[in-house]
Amino acid sequence: MEDKISSNNMTDLNTTNTLSNPLNRWITYGIWLMITLIYIPIPAVPGTLITFTLFILSLYSMNNETRGFALMCFAAPVLGALFFVLHIPLTAYFICLFLGLVFLRNYIKSSLNINEEFIYFGLLVIIFLIAYLYGPQHSYSNFKLIYIISIGFCSIIYWKVYCQSPKLQSLALAQFLCLISLLFIYIAFDFYPFKHPAHIFDLDFFRSSFSFIKKSTDMVLTYHSVGIPAMMGIALILSSFELSKLRKRNVVTLLLPLIILLLIAQARQAIFGTFIILFIRLIIDTRISLDKKIWFSVILAFASLLILTNLKSKAIEGSMNATTLSQSLNRDYDNAFKILETDFILGKGLGGFSTNGARAYPHNLFLELFCELGMVGTLLIVMIVFVPLVVKPDRFRLLTISNFYALPLIVAIFIRSMMSSDLIDSITLITAIIVISKTQTN
Repeated sequence: MEDKISSNNMTDLNTTNTLSNPLNRWITYGIWLMITLIYIPIPAVPGTLITFTLFILSLYSMNNETRGFALMCFAAPVLGALFFVLHIPLTAYFICLFLGLVFLRNYIKSSLNINEEFIYFGLLVIIFLIAYLYGPQHSYSNFKLIYIISIGFCSIIYWKVYCQSPKLQSLALAQFLCLISLLFIYIAFDFYPFKHPAHIFDLDFFRSSFSFIKKSTDMVLTYHSVGIPAMMGIALILSSFELSKLRKRNVVTLLLPLIILLLIAQARQAIFGTFIILFIRLIIDTRISLDKKIWFSVILAFASLLILTNLKSKAIEGSMNATTLSQSLNRDYDNAFKILETDFILGKGLGGFSTNGARAYPHNLFLELFCELGMVGTLLIVMIVFVPLVVKPDRFRLLTISNFYALPLIVAIFIRSMMSSDLIDSITLITAIIVISKTQTN
């Protein structure tokens, strides 16, 4: 039985999804202050501590459903980085999952029906277990299996909340993601020798510092750590059903910092992904006529080309001047293609891309599935997860019960899964698609 979201039950966006309350306004002022300090640094200012305080205040400003979703879906990577640099021997993923479940417990007891989604994910677990048994069974395989199962089951819960809670605050989540990007930047400044920008138009300072420092230092963050949350924050703002009302909710003062952070990161997948999300948001809106969609698409394509050809950025210039796909994406797929040549049918087993037990993956969800589960396992997962969504195209326009489009954030996670994550992260994309394919609107 598919869960139905009735349009009659949708809440007024003004009552649940706003940044106009005093605490959120002060958090936005804090965001602008910390962005200013990136360009005009003041010695002895504890940037990480201030940003982390804003991070906690952002969580405090949310209701329980939004807070639980934020902790379970977004918070673990940045908290893990903070624990690492502070030498705190805790596992951020499991702490965030536990705390998220605590905040969602009342909603889970009263409103959540996840039996069918658990059945579908259980079928995936069987496939992963079989691949684990014929795989190398080294430390990465063990780690990967445990995280896939635990994160996967928990992510079904929070994606159901995302789609069906009447109180989810997408704009508060966008503000939280902005703070995650900022917190990564200040961790880089305070715990690694990252340089501040030379001037306001210095867009390469963060990526250049990372490229230089990583040669001699084991870092827990990259420029993707900054760019991906910024892209997701923009996606959540664009997911609003009534974009024309966003101006009244102090959203512009949040959107601009997210764009600045996106440019600071210079992560190509995040920059290009944002243009894709803009295009997707345009296509799924049935209230926009076909003629307007065509014109807006042409304008968007022209604007994208204009920005990409005129923006002075080593990251974008590298993609524009690349002669191969691997160079353009800054990814080496040679090892993945070698595995496909020798183990195409069944793959090398779960974690088999790694030859020594260290974490290694091809930075692409489908390449990873083919390398480790082979054609057989990959086709089974496609049939269980992706086919039910494709045959029901109305799901692509799914409005959550809180009256925002579900797809823009899912597209952002899809882009991340295609270019940077392994199955430990990408399992959240898989469970999101399972939940969406089992949810329909009236």
